[in-house]
Amino acid sequence: MQYSDPLAHFITFTTHGTWLHGDERGSVDEEHNAPGTPYIPANKLRDARNREQLKTPEFLLSPEARKVIDAAIRETCDHRGWTLKALNVRSNHVHMVVATLDDSAKVMNDCKAWATRKLRAAGFASQEQRVWTRRGSRRKLFTEEAVQNAVDYTLNRQDGPRGRVSRLRRVPLR
Repeated sequence: MQYSDPLAHFITFTTHGTWLHGDERGSVDEEHNAPGTPYIPANKLRDARNREQLKTPEFLLSPEARKVIDAAIRETCDHRGWTLKALNVRSNHVHMVVATLDDSAKVMNDCKAWATRKLRAAGFASQEQRVWTRRGSRRKLFTEEAVQNAVDYTLNRQDGPRGRVSRLRRVPLR
């Protein structure tokens, strides 16, 4: 059954400078962002040019910094009354599935802001260091199957258990 309001949002955002346009893994932009369509192809010259233009160094997350982000996102969701269904903080990106009627841009931006403040307070990032990319991926999930697939992807379909910080227990949808 599909609903008019999304049941949840599948949100992914990356850390600054770690996944640029031209990267061999592919990337998305305004013209390459529909699910199931090809990514921007790899381009070493574009990747190198983008790296030269970074205003601060790329930002990778240590295991300790990942724990800070994990706690900050959980705190944000609790404070806002959002239901966090899954969270996985990686070394260079975050996946999360959040059930709320609030706009997914607000969810992503609030979580980034709270995590950044906590990272800076804990000494993992200076005031000058850019932590996150400007945008991220925000997909609305309208069916229970889509929510379960996003939760499964977030928790079980990364590159293995190495370094996993968060693993929420799967809970049935109401």
